[in-house]
Amino acid sequence: MAFKGRGIPEVDFADLLVTLLKSKARSADYPLFQTIEQLIKKSQQSRAQINSILNSFIGNIRITDDTDLSAILTLIANINNILTNATFWTENDESLLLAASRMAVAGVGMSFDYSVPNIVTLNATTGAGSVYYTPLTDGNVDETDLIFSLGSCIMVAVPI
Repeated sequence: MAFKGRGIPEVDFADLLVTLLKSKARSADYPLFQTIEQLIKKSQQSRAQINSILNSFIGNIRITDDTDLSAILTLIANINNILTNATFWTENDESLLLAASRMAVAGVGMSFDYSVPNIVTLNATTGAGSVYYTPLTDGNVDETDLIFSLGSCIMVAVPI
């Protein structure tokens, strides 16, 4: 028979947010209000990430004897090493919570597609009309001169 474990009550950070909104901090010191609000929101996100990570490790282990229980206890003892050595690809900067995380940034002509669960697809968003503008020059690599017309630099549309 599989061990179901004991449920751990989740901390509800929404109560803190309600209390913060009712306080006078918003009008008295708005930068402090914003900082505390972001801390509460990041705490909620961190809890969700940690739950997801633990569920991915522990959710796959079924206890049928003492050997399986020993495996879970070893895993819990080594969770710090697992989190330290794991790499995380994030859309936002999560380096404060996950030291080995890397923030992904879609550059010009690129976009992220999250339509498939647990998969991020990087798409080229070029198409008809996708251009960027650059100043027109004389082409001299050593001493580049911009080309002007009626006192304004001529800008050229470059297709992506």
